[in-house]
Parts: sequence; C-alpha cells; structure tokens
Amino acid sequence: MIVSKLIGGLGNQIFQYAIAKNLSIKLNRQLFIDISEYNEYKLRSFSLHHFNINSEVIANFNSFRYIHKFKSIQIIKEKSLLYQHDLKINNSNDIIYLDGYWQSENYFKENLNLIISDLTIRSALGDVDKGIINLINNSSIPVVSIHVRRGDYISNSFTNEIHGTCSVDYYKRAYNVFKNKLKSEFIVILFSDDFEWVRDNIDFIDNCIYSDHNDSKTDFADLYIMSLCDHNIIANSSFSWWGAELNLNPNKIVISPAIWFNDFDKNLTSMNIIPENWIRI
Repeated sequence: MIVSKLIGGLGNQIFQYAIAKNLSIKLNRQLFIDISEYNEYKLRSFSLHHFNINSEVIANFNSFRYIHKFKSIQIIKEKSLLYQHDLKINNSNDIIYLDGYWQSENYFKENLNLIISDLTIRSALGDVDKGIINLINNSSIPVVSIHVRRGDYISNSFTNEIHGTCSVDYYKRAYNVFKNKLKSEFIVILFSDDFEWVRDNIDFIDNCIYSDHNDSKTDFADLYIMSLCDHNIIANSSFSWWGAELNLNPNKIVISPAIWFNDFDKNLTSMNIIPENWIRI
C-alpha cells in the first residue's frame, strides 16, 4: 500500500494526496492517507473529506500498523524543495510511506486529470458561494481571482521568516498585466484571510468582489471558486496554487510571485513549484 502523511493546510494536503495517488496508480497499490499528525497539530485541520478523494483514512498510523501486522515499511522523506527525480522506491515493502510536502507538479503530472477528477467538491456549498458561482458562470466578461495570503504568514514569526508575504506592488503589477493582456473590462474576485489589510491596501481594482464569508472550516469553497475563474493571481501559497492548478480553462493566465520564500536558499531551490507556463513577476 501507499501511505501519505498529511500535515498543514488544505493546499499542502492536496499536494500530499496528489503524489500518493500518482504512485498508487503507477504501482497498482491501495492508497491510504495518514492524518495522525492532526491529533496534535492544531494550526490546521484535515480538510480532504470535503472532496471526492479515493483513499482510506488512517486516524492513528501506529495503531493501524500494529493491528494489521505489516512488517516491512519504506519511509521516503522529502530531502529538499527540489523535485526528486528518483524516489528509489522498493516495491517489495508492505508499506511505502511518504513524508514531505512534495510541492511540484512533476510528482503527479502524468495522472493529473485523474487527480483533478478526485478533487471535485463533495460538501455542500453555502448560498453566498452559489451566488458567486452563478455570477462567474453568467459573466459576459472575464473573471480573475486574486488571493492575498497573510494570516499565519504574519502572526507566526517562524512562518513569517520562511515565507514572508506578497507586497502591494506585486498585486498592482499582476493586476496591470491583466489590464494590458485582456484589453477589456474584467471582474476580480478577491480572496484573503485578512480583509482588514486588503481594504486598507488593495484599493486600485476597478471591479472587485470580496469573497469574505468563508473561514478555515469552509475554505474548500474558496478554493473551488478560484478554480472556476477564467484567470488567477496567486499568492506564495499552496492554497491558491491549487486554485489555479484546478482551473480547467485551456486559455487561463496564471500569475505567480517569482519570490516564493523569504529564505534565499529555499527560494533558489523552489522554482520547480511554479509550472513553466505560469507568469512569474
């Protein structure tokens, strides 16, 4: 079997699911996701149950392994942010256990369409979400999502030191790219975990709708709505990365920050995070 250790928020969980799903297809093995870490990790919660994912969930991996008496296990730990071309999998083991963030499309590109089909919404959407979706579906002009990620990128000193936040200048430049490329009116739907900051700083958008009604328990709805937009401006965040990745518009334009991490060495090794056909600014 393939077991993927889940940790972090929704975007990270989808990356961790995607690599495991790809391996389970390639090796013809059953897929499990291990959510044991959420017994202690309280910053985020397990969120993949909102999607039609095809896997079994393990609430406590040590108990699971003991009960089923699995003898051999290969633990594959992510070595760095660089894409690892060869994970050196030994297929003779009972369990192949994945431990990492795996933030690169290269880990699952060959089965991306199947993974996307798993990531359809299972949970019910609220009335406001349905209203925004109706607006997108019936809009006669393009709709662009913008994601402003702050939250723990600001409040948690350790996270802030690693990630930092995208500047107002980044969002201005990204917005102007669309003004130049689309050469027509367009609607912006703005998503954020800090709308107080947004209202004070993102004041240059002509036609903007705030999606400010969801929280960490319903952020799956924001992710889904991002994916329905024609184009996307993302933050240095795996959450909006997946909002853009799940966008099925064949002509989509995705703008991403060129600087993904504050840490210089991490940023040098993280360039495989951004697909080649996305615009980095």
